[in-house]
Amino acid sequence: MWWRRRPTRGFGKPYPRTADRQVHWALLAPLGLLAVVVGIFLPLMGISLAAFLVIDAVLGLRSRMG
Repeated sequence: MWWRRRPTRGFGKPYPRTADRQVHWALLAPLGLLAVVVGIFLPLMGISLAAFLVIDAVLGLRSRMG
């Protein structure tokens, strides 16, 4: 359903990859801790989240290099 209703070119531009660097650390630290706690209590979700973060980091490094 989202694919049919997704934003088109002129509307809803995605955030740039470095948008998270503008968020204050006092907000990111509790969110990171919450992600770790959820990963401990829901291991499958934690593994999926960790895999997503690794893939995102690798793609980010790849896009910077070339």
